[in-house]
Parts: sequence; C-alpha cells; structure tokens
Amino acid sequence: MSHMQTDSQLPYRLSGVADRFRAALTVETPEEGIELVHLTITADRPDIPPPLKLSWTHPVIDIQGVWHPNAYRNRGLAPDWFPGWRSNAASSAPVVCLFGGDSRSRLTFAFSDTLNPVVCQAGVHEETAELHCSVSLFEEPGAPLDRYEATLRVDRRELACFDSLDGVRRWWSGLPGLAPAPVPAAAREPMYSTWYSLHQYLSPEEIEAECRLAAELGCGAVIADDGWQTANNERGYAYCGDWEACADKMPDMAAHVERVHALGMKYMLWYSIPHIRPLPRLRADVWHSIPHIRPLPRLRADVWYSIPHIRPLPRPRADVWHSIPHIRPLPRLRADVWYSIPHIRPLPRLRADVWYSIPHIRPFPRLRADVWHSIPHIRPLPRLRADVWHSIPHIRPLPRLRADVWHSIPHIRPLPRLRADVWYSIPHIRPLPRPRADVWHSIPHIRPLPRLRADVWYSIPHIRLLPRLRVDVWYAVPYVGRHSRAWERFCGRMLYTIEERGWGVVDPRFPEVREYLIGIYTSAQRAWKLDGFKLDFIDSINPPAGNRLEFGGGRDCDAVPEAVDRLMSDIIARLSAVDPDVLIEFRQAYVGPYMRKYGNMFRAADCPNDAVENRVRTLDIRLLCGETAAHADMLMWHPDEPAESAALQLINVLFAVPQISLRLDRLPPAHLETVAHGLAFWKEHRDTLLDGRLEPYHPELLYPYVLAADTAKLIAAVYQPHTILPLRRELPDTVILVNGTREDGVHMELTKEAGEWEAHIRDCRGRTTARLALSLRAGVHPLPVPPAGTAELNRQ
Repeated sequence: MSHMQTDSQLPYRLSGVADRFRAALTVETPEEGIELVHLTITADRPDIPPPLKLSWTHPVIDIQGVWHPNAYRNRGLAPDWFPGWRSNAASSAPVVCLFGGDSRSRLTFAFSDTLNPVVCQAGVHEETAELHCSVSLFEEPGAPLDRYEATLRVDRRELACFDSLDGVRRWWSGLPGLAPAPVPAAAREPMYSTWYSLHQYLSPEEIEAECRLAAELGCGAVIADDGWQTANNERGYAYCGDWEACADKMPDMAAHVERVHALGMKYMLWYSIPHIRPLPRLRADVWHSIPHIRPLPRLRADVWYSIPHIRPLPRPRADVWHSIPHIRPLPRLRADVWYSIPHIRPLPRLRADVWYSIPHIRPFPRLRADVWHSIPHIRPLPRLRADVWHSIPHIRPLPRLRADVWHSIPHIRPLPRLRADVWYSIPHIRPLPRPRADVWHSIPHIRPLPRLRADVWYSIPHIRLLPRLRVDVWYAVPYVGRHSRAWERFCGRMLYTIEERGWGVVDPRFPEVREYLIGIYTSAQRAWKLDGFKLDFIDSINPPAGNRLEFGGGRDCDAVPEAVDRLMSDIIARLSAVDPDVLIEFRQAYVGPYMRKYGNMFRAADCPNDAVENRVRTLDIRLLCGETAAHADMLMWHPDEPAESAALQLINVLFAVPQISLRLDRLPPAHLETVAHGLAFWKEHRDTLLDGRLEPYHPELLYPYVLAADTAKLIAAVYQPHTILPLRRELPDTVILVNGTREDGVHMELTKEAGEWEAHIRDCRGRTTARLALSLRAGVHPLPVPPAGTAELNRQ
C-alpha cells in the first residue's frame, strides 16, 4: 500500500504500510523554501511495524557533492542503489545536504526521529539524472507500537551549507526532549590525553609528570584513557567490566587525582559502556588462542601443544623436527645430516665440504674461515678471535661490544659483569632500568618477580601455570569478561553476543543493568573526586541484527533506543547531581542531537597524526553541535618533525578545542615552543574561534579555507597552498590570517577599499618575522606569512 501527497512542489510517497497500520502524510510550509512533511502511523493494537520508506525525487542541477555527518573524506554523489546512511541516537544523525560548487545548499533534508534507527538516501538515478531521496524506517528489529509520529524537514533554499545545517541544528534543539546539556567552562579548555602518548602503560608518576608540563603549556584537564583498570596492556577489552582501579598501576587513585588537582587540572576517566566478553564453548582438552588465558585442566600427556598457537598437533612424526617453539628433538634424527629448523624436513644430500645456509639451503662456496657465518646452529670456525664476540647471523665481528650488557646474538652466553639489579632485554640489547618488582615484564625468558598477585593473570610468554592464580575469573568490564563478577551477574541479560569476537553487549532494558552501570560512575565520581568521564562505545548498543527482540522477563521497556535514552539520561542526571559542571565526552560518530542531551564534549573520531582528517572531522562536528564543545582528536606527531609540520596539527583543528597526547617530556625545545605558542594563540582567540560565526567553505575540497568572525575580529585559516582567500565583506578592526600550509605566503582578496592597516607577522613559534604598513585596496593582496605562521592586521 502507498500514500501520495502532492500538495507541494515535491511529491512524497510512503511505501510499505501493512494492512494492520494506517498512515497519513500532511505537508506544512512554515516559510518559503521549507516544507515539513508530517508522518503519522496508527494501529488498533500494539504491533511491530513493517519497514517503511518515505521517498521523493529532486533534479540533479548544479549539485557537486553531498554532506552527511559520517562523510569524512567522501563527499561524492552516490548512485541510487547504494545502501544509504544509517543513524540512531548513538550514531550519526538523519540529515543530508546536497550542495553546489559555490558551497551553497541545493537541498537539505532532516528527520525529526533522531532516537530510532533511520536510513537516509540520496542517490543519482542514471536514467533521469534525478536524485532518488528517501528516509527508511523500521528496518531493524523493534518494539511493538500503536502510534508513531515524525516529521521530515526539507529545505530547498540556496543558503550556504553551514547556514542550512545550522537551521537543522536549531530545529532539532527546539523539539521536545532534545534540549542540549549545559556546557561548563572547563569543556572549552585545551586538554591532555594519555591515549596516544602512554596507551595502556599508565602510572600515577607518568601521568602526573605529563600533567605538570601540560599545565604549564595551558591545558586545563587530563583524560586518563584505557589502561587504568587493567594490568593487561594488549589494547583489547577483555579486562573491562568491574571498573576497579588496577592495584599494580593505580594503587591509590584518589591520592593520584588529588595530586593532579593540585596542578590546577581537572581529571577525567575513560569508561566503555556496553560490552561483556564471554569465552563460549572452550574445549577442556586443548589450549585456546587467547592472550594470558590459563591452561585448561585436561591437557593430553602424549601431545605437544603449540605455544602460542595453542591448538594440539595430533600427529607429530617421530623422525622429523616440528615447528613448535621449545619442542624437544624427536629420537630418530640421523647423525650425519643437518636438519632445517623450523622447516621440519631433513636435507639428505648435503656435501660434506660445504657449509649450507639453513633455512636458505643453497651452499656458500667462499666462506671466510675467520668469521662466523649466517647459518642457524652452525659450529664456530677455527680462527675466531678470543677477545671479540661475533655477531650471528650478521657475520662480521663486532669489535666494541660492552662487557656489561647482553648483546643481540642468538645463543650467546651472558657476559661476565651483568648488573644484578637490572633485567636485561634479550634480544633487545639495552637494559630495562626500572622493572617493577610486583609485575611480570614482557621480556623473553625472564623469571617471575616475587610479588605477583594471586588473583590476576600475568602476561608471560612461556604460558606456564602460576601456582595460586584463580581459575574461575577473567577480568574484562562494561566490556565485562565472562569470568568477572559482572559476567556472573549479567550473563542472562545480554542484548546479543558476538561469538566470533567473544563478547556480548548488555541489554539496557533491564533496570538492574542500567543501575549497575550508573553506580560504577557515581561511585568513582565520589570516591576519586573525578571531574568528568569519557564514555565510550555507546554506538554498540543496538538491537541484534536479523533477530527478533525478546520482551518481558524483567525488562521494563521494550525498545532498545528508549532504554539507551533512559540509561544516558539517568547517567547525566546522577552525575550532575553530584557536580553540576561534570564533563562528559563522547566520540564521533555518537555526536547527534540525542547525544547533546547527555554530553557536553564531542571529540573527533580517532585519526592519529592525520591533520587533514582531524580538520574535516572537527568541522563536521561543529556544523551540528552548536554550543556543545567540539574537540579535536588527540594531537600527536613524530619528535623529528619540523616545527612547522608539528604546528599544522594545531592549526588544522583551530576551530575546535585541542587535545594533546604527546610525551611532552621528550619533545624537542622547538616543538615545546610551538605547542606553547599555539595553545596561547588559541586561548587568546577562543571566543571568536568557538562562538563566532563559523564559515567552512567547499566541503567537497575538505574545507580549504575556514573563517570565524564576530563583531570585533575575523580569523581565517587557509589550508591549501596558493589559495586566494576571499574577504568580500565589511572587515572588523582586527583580521588574523593563519597559514595552514608548508609554503610561504597568504593571499587575500578584497572587493573594495578597506583603508590603512598594520600587520604583525609571526612564525609557528610566535617569533616576529615582519611588521608592515598596509594600504588595502580592492584586489588581491599577498602577505609574507611563513609556513604555519600568522598575520595579525589591525585597522589604523
């Protein structure tokens, strides 16, 4: 059944309505160029609605690209058969902007239901050069309903893209239940993050040392990312679930947070929310390929087990070597043949007067008698010098080896003066000066240190069983592991499990699940005096793909999106009751209208060391987030970068709040000057950069120039070399031009005379390179701004 509504310039068709549902479309025109298409669906009794599609067409006239919240670098038009852009409360948003080469919208449409799964499409129909546009509903498993209302907003005005999208943002904010959360001042301060700089190797000493430097540079908060809750550093989520500070890393979290507060910085902590990691159906008679897993109790005595591959090798031949680490030679090897290990098979016809390169097999006819040769397991030749260690397999003698360290030579014996209080990394050569006595260290052949905790699994390459470890527990949390206390509680309250990945997602429709998660955060907030939370992986809470949802059984609501809204609303309410200025960060793509209710910081999705991607992602967030603080992905770069290239990381996220994630104690002085100047510049002009009118141009070219302006100041950044910056407007008394390229010079174009100005030009470290008097006439004006430098123009 389909319904047509043609009382508008665009015909709208609703298809897929089943007989048990009734549908109605009405069109409202609140102002010229805008249509509101109201959709109402009713039924006599609650039932699961069928998939519906609201569709229309639009001619492809002067349209060069498409914008949607998850476009990233792909702004091209798609054919009408592509699957479309999915959104729900925790992922993206239902809005599409089709624009021309002049950065103006030709058609922008958005949907009012930003809670439930929606798929937007706008694809080119090849036969007619028309866009087939649609909004699809109820394509995923959902709850029964007897009434559904939503509105499609279609804007055909040729406004600048950023103005058209800002209109959508204001429309959403005015809908019932979508008022954004307040934004505390601390959310607008530069921040230090531990993720790229320390990853999971966290310690209070390291964090506090970095915070001390970060505070001096102008950062106002630190985000301690993943790793504080686990002794495992393999960057997985098997050790999430109970959210207790790891005693080996954070022995006194409250005292650590207090010391950071004393530096003048806020403290935020990372949490994932929904996942629980079960390990289903492990066989009791084999080793399983899971890092740090305990040996299972019924290993067969007559089978060698492949470590780290951990599956049994059932039929080893007795007359060959097997490619298994640490395996013993089997008994019937021939005494007159060299065997290629790990290639397994014997080499039967080797000549007795030639050394063979194993595993390379071919003979080397002219080997020197006075050096070692690159042959695994080869015996020494007769005239090696007694006072020199020889590098095997590197062949040449190494004349100046130090006597007090281990050297990277296979099978080499330790040299006589190793220090007794230092563990030596074999084959990594250098000593590791500060191994902690209460943890295992990831060094081959290293012995366990004396104070291992009896209730924790340790990362030991050789995988032998430690004597007093608990055999019933895995540690992993919201990500929660199968053997955690949380798993025991909630294994029957999963939304779904992913067998091949070995984890599950808790079902927030259970009130005890929501209360457990909320209790974790509020308890930590009170006990540790936390200022904020980085809440991660919310976009994983989805109905199970392809399966019908279960209802009842202790669930207090049927719809998963409704449960997510309850969970997140209660989290922000309970945390705000303790601290009204609590900081809540979400990561792209959960940055839509519903997420603005719960969080006050939206960060760009991970794009390490990618300045261009960071620019695109932060600007895309800015176009829809309004007053919510848009944050850059954490900035990082190689310490050998030129200072100008390092500065470009900051300049590309100029219109968002910067986050730094570098080992500041290892940065060269030029980089520290660059960061200090960049953050000082950003803080000085923050009000204009964040609150001024934002104008990012040419999304199809990834925003080659961007402006932010208020009544007193205009700041423009140019990101493509040789770009002429058009300033076709009345200029305020201060104009700042930022060279976001590695080439000299910025060119600005004026359409009329602007009078007399003074220009102060600086490089990326804030050093003055020129002071100029300018008489600005209509036309193009080149300015000698160095790479990653700035020019500040003040009217005289």
